[in-house]
Amino acid sequence: MPDIIKTTLTFIRFEKMLRIDAGIIVTVWYPSDDQDKILSALKSAVTKWVKGTLNGKAAWQYSSEDLNIGDLAGDLEDAYKFGSSGSSLRSYLDVEGFMKIECVSITASTLVEFDTVLANRDELGDPED
Repeated sequence: MPDIIKTTLTFIRFEKMLRIDAGIIVTVWYPSDDQDKILSALKSAVTKWVKGTLNGKAAWQYSSEDLNIGDLAGDLEDAYKFGSSGSSLRSYLDVEGFMKIECVSITASTLVEFDTVLANRDELGDPED
């Protein structure tokens, strides 16, 4: 059995292509950390789930045939919290090699600027002291 690698992908949505509006951080346990391989396997599992199950077809139709990570985040995580059945999304993810998936939603209000200084300068005093 291949080693399982924990990898984090961040899906972001831009508002008018100017700033990040929202996103979902997806952590996967998968036999590769290659983003292209992970996305390909995820797309394959979801495609087979949509084609092969009533729940998948309903999700596809409910999304106006635009099924994306925002539509699926809860389903992906629930697949690993509540177990597997023959028609569940998890069974399709398992076949593609996924061991576990966790999703965390983010919004613009939860983002912190990358260059935010994490030490309190006023408490550090003069660096030459």
